[in-house]
This record gives sequence, structure tokens and C-alpha cells, in this order.
Amino acid sequence: HIQNLWQSQYGTIDSMAEAMSVHASNRADVLSGRWKQYVDMMWRMHDDVTNVINRLNGEMEQGGNIAEWLAKAESHAIGNAQKLDKTTLSNLHAAIDKARAKMRQMADEAANTKKALEKQLLNAQGNASAVAEMEQREAIDALQKQLDAAKKMGNDKAAADYQQSIELQKRIYETELNRQRAEAEQAKREAAEAEAAEIKAKQDAERAQREQAQRESTSRVQNITLPEFKLPEPQLDLSAIDLSNVQIDTSAISDALAQRDSANLAQIKEQLPQLINDLIPQIAQKLIEQMQKDFKRGI
Repeated sequence: HIQNLWQSQYGTIDSMAEAMSVHASNRADVLSGRWKQYVDMMWRMHDDVTNVINRLNGEMEQGGNIAEWLAKAESHAIGNAQKLDKTTLSNLHAAIDKARAKMRQMADEAANTKKALEKQLLNAQGNASAVAEMEQREAIDALQKQLDAAKKMGNDKAAADYQQSIELQKRIYETELNRQRAEAEQAKREAAEAEAAEIKAKQDAERAQREQAQRESTSRVQNITLPEFKLPEPQLDLSAIDLSNVQIDTSAISDALAQRDSANLAQIKEQLPQLINDLIPQIAQKLIEQMQKDFKRGI
């Protein structure tokens, strides 16, 4: 392999005349020295690449710094692809592919862990709509990857089916979203109606309570027994009436009656203030006793 590379770079001596010319100019010694340098350089490069491959595989097994040695391996693959033998180059590409897959796997696991925790947090917060949206994105992304893979392999039938699957998934999500919205609106209306009914029932109960209290207050007032008040017995003085005559003098009777009524009225006026003063404490005491009875019955 090294010899082929040397010949592709410096050519070959394929004629006697050229050989004589090389010998005459001492070119053979020069070429001989350059050949040794070239061989040494190629072996150093081979050793470097082998060391990078071994270190990269070791880092993957031990969970070390894969990114650092992957970058070095990719640099060798780009810069020395034409100088490496097929076996070494194949080993280098295999190590690079394995490292890249390992990095992708790690990135996918980290992303999936993050998504799972985000979904768990949304569930804990009761945000069902956000959870459904996240699950929809995950389903679409998974179908899209399968669609891209089918297109890459040239499987038109599978690609068409995956495309239809994506459209169906979108329709399913929209249908479910509309159903949830309708249920939310219905629940909102029912809650408003229940709240209105509760307010009305509370108002009716308060009104009934006020009416009952008013009836009880009226009943207490009506049940109060007032002290008996008696007017003084009318006293008619008949000594002033002359009965010696057969004919009754009605004017005298009228005067007597007027005198009686006047006397009674004067007596009532005289006793009325004292009567009112006597009645007020008795009425108040009756009201207090009735309220105390009602309070004890309520307890």
C-alpha cells in the first residue's frame, strides 16, 4: 500500500535511459532517503490512527470523553482517507459510526427523560390539554421519522401509508380536542346553572327566615296579656231629683247624666297618665319573658 502511494506521488523508473540518468545524477540515493522518510511518516500516521481507534472504543466502553476522541477520529477520516489501508480505514469508520450512534442514543435518552418529566409535571398541575398536545407532537414525530426512512429506502407504498397515518393522527387529535372543548363548555354551563340555583335557594331561605321571624314577633305581641283596666262604677246622685210630681222632669235627668259623664271623664283624664306609666313596664316585662322562652326553645 505504501509503495503504491509512493509510486502515485513520485512515479516509476521504467527505462534504461532514465535509470542511467538517475545513477549519473545520484538521484537513486536521494530517492532512497526520501522513501525511508515516507515510510516512517506513513507508519506514524498508522499508529496515530490505531491509537485513536483504540482510545475511542475504550471511552465508549468506560463511559469516558467520547466527544473528544470522536472529533480526532473524524479528523483522521477526513484528512488521511486516501493514505490509510482498507482495513485501518474500515476500523476507523466503524469506530466513528459506533461512537456517533452512542452519542445519538445518549441524546435521545436525555430528551426522552426530559419529555417524561415535563409530562409528569403537567399531569401534576392538571394541565391535560398541554399533555395531549405533547403526546400529539411525539406521535407525529415518530410517524415522520418512519416516513423519512421509507422514502430513503425508496418504498413508495410504505411512504404513502405513513403519510396517510400522519393525516389520520392529526384528525384524531382535532376530533378529541373538539370533544374536550364541548365537554368543558357543557360543564361550565352546568356549573353556572348550579351556582344560580344555589343563590336562589339561599335567597328563598333567607326570605322565609325573615317572614318566620316577623310572624313570631307579631305572635309574641299578640300574646301579651295587658292588665285589666276597669272604669270606675258610675255613681248617680238621685237626691237632686224631685219625684213629688207625677210628671218626670227629663231636663233634670239629662243634667244628672251630663254631670255623671263629666265626672267620669274628669276621673279618666286624671288617672290616664298613671295608667300609662303602670302599663309600659308590664308590657316590656311580658316581651322580655316571651323572647327568653323563644330563645330557650331555639337552643
